[in-house]
Amino acid sequence: MTIVSILKKAGLILILTCEASPIQMNDKGPDQKLIDKAVAKGCKFLMRSIRSRTPNISHGTLGFRDSELILLTLIHGGYTIKNETVAELLDEVLSQPLTATYNVAIQATLLTKLNPVKYRGRLIECAQYLIDSQCENGQWSYTGKANVPRRSKIPTESHQYYKEKISTGNKKAVNGKEVDKFDNLTKIYLLKNPATTKTASGDNSNTQYAALGIAACYKAGIIFPEETLKPALDHWDKTQNDDGGWSYHAFPSKPEFKSSYLSQSYGSMTCAGVSSICIYLSLLNKDCKKDVAVINGLNWLKEKFTVKANPLSTLGIGWQYYYLYGLERTGTLYGTEKIGDNHWYSIGAEYLLKEQNKDGSWLLIDANWFESDVLRTCFAILFLKRATKSLKEPEQHHIETGNRKKESDQTE
Repeated sequence: MTIVSILKKAGLILILTCEASPIQMNDKGPDQKLIDKAVAKGCKFLMRSIRSRTPNISHGTLGFRDSELILLTLIHGGYTIKNETVAELLDEVLSQPLTATYNVAIQATLLTKLNPVKYRGRLIECAQYLIDSQCENGQWSYTGKANVPRRSKIPTESHQYYKEKISTGNKKAVNGKEVDKFDNLTKIYLLKNPATTKTASGDNSNTQYAALGIAACYKAGIIFPEETLKPALDHWDKTQNDDGGWSYHAFPSKPEFKSSYLSQSYGSMTCAGVSSICIYLSLLNKDCKKDVAVINGLNWLKEKFTVKANPLSTLGIGWQYYYLYGLERTGTLYGTEKIGDNHWYSIGAEYLLKEQNKDGSWLLIDANWFESDVLRTCFAILFLKRATKSLKEPEQHHIETGNRKKESDQTE
């Protein structure tokens, strides 16, 4: 064991001071009107991309469809399911089986944003997928299976919150004041299906998106068993590198991988580790601000901070914009506007405004098909919109009524 790892375990590798003060959109950062204009332009590019290709396009052998990510981005960009194109793509997504971790997690985030009451049944299916598809070591891999949801039989009197109604983020007027509106949405406790066959291990990218899906389901009142949450948290704790970062794969029992790029720390995976731990500690009613692994991960990001690249990525494919969306989640879930001395949002937003193409997409620096112009545009918009909300903050849901229509101000 190295001196660094001994100090880390003892809680002596230290301390990153983070401040939580809102950034003013003035001479220190991009004007909000410029950000709104860039988001609108990017959303129009995504709308054109939907109409010009087959829905639910899969990215090679990864089993990842981009439709859920496009929809989530458009909803954050101000589109609604009244828009005919958006509604048709949502129908297509909901008709697909739940077989890929990325898509299940993003779909759960999307449906919680849209309407957790209307889509409660599908959200429960997403949650059960995430429970039953967890690997033996606490990770998730690319694929899994949606089993029949298995609910807890805990008597209501033994759990004080079992029948608690969940606010869906709507407001109603009471005595002239706006208060939370509680819809008929009670907490549901799910259990792991005992007959589930587990994969040995996965990767930290799918694993961080699984955490996002779990957080989204939690906001919809769906509670995961501790036998899912604790192994997931333990995985991130056990596989943090001595430098405070995380890698794509984690092979703590295989020293031959120590010098491999698979085990070297880099930006997007370090964001994954920090943000995932913040999620699980929040779900377990613990404070991430005092967590040594989180502090050391933030310190790694402080020392390597940049928005112009995915720091120390040696995979040869970059995933720069994927990293930027991860940076947004990290800052939000930890609750800080600064990483070291860096105002991460202001710096990132200024960079993204400069890199946007005339057609609304974002610049493709390296000619790889993994992070396409569609994916980059989605990640850029989600960053600019600060799409992540803390688990304590209610979502502003886009609950829609009425007929579908083509919105002339949102389409071309």
